[in-house]
Amino acid sequence: SAKEGAAEVLFGIGTAIRREGSEAFSKLYLQLALAARPNADVTLVQLAGLAEDLNQQAEAIDLYRLVPPNSPFKRSAELQLGLNLADLDKTDEAVRHLTLLLDADQTDVRAYLALGGVYGAKKNFKAAAEVYDRAEKSLVAPLRSHWNLFYQRGIAYEQLDIWPKAEASFRKALQLYPDQPQVLNYLGYSYVDQNKN
Repeated sequence: SAKEGAAEVLFGIGTAIRREGSEAFSKLYLQLALAARPNADVTLVQLAGLAEDLNQQAEAIDLYRLVPPNSPFKRSAELQLGLNLADLDKTDEAVRHLTLLLDADQTDVRAYLALGGVYGAKKNFKAAAEVYDRAEKSLVAPLRSHWNLFYQRGIAYEQLDIWPKAEASFRKALQLYPDQPQVLNYLGYSYVDQNKN
């Protein structure tokens, strides 16, 4: 319909101009697109992401909650919602939310990374390491894209001063993604700190 066409045009403009300094204009076009086509999942997700960029986590949460249950973006929206709760220092609520998502799909590496990240941000590295250990057990065969899981686990174990497990995790990350700069940097500085290698 003409209304749906207008929503598409407004959405296209809103996403095309979404960059630093033009957030207000982008938000305006996206809100007009949403008014023309209410509950458009892709528009809700774009608006929520824009709210995150503007450090408006409460607004982002409200928008992510509006993503319809049958949307292909629903799970990603729920993960982001949990991370935004953590950003608002609602850590317990974030942990509950992300744990429920993880219980619903124990093969979703993104959910493990999100939950582990929430624990890590609060310096609960023991809980973070346990989450990452569970994640590894859920993998049938680690892929290159899983390098960050092992990297984050390495950081958690290094913070816990359990170097053998940290080093093994970093080396696994490098096995999956050779020459990954973040891993090389962290591992290299860890060796310098220990006067090793």
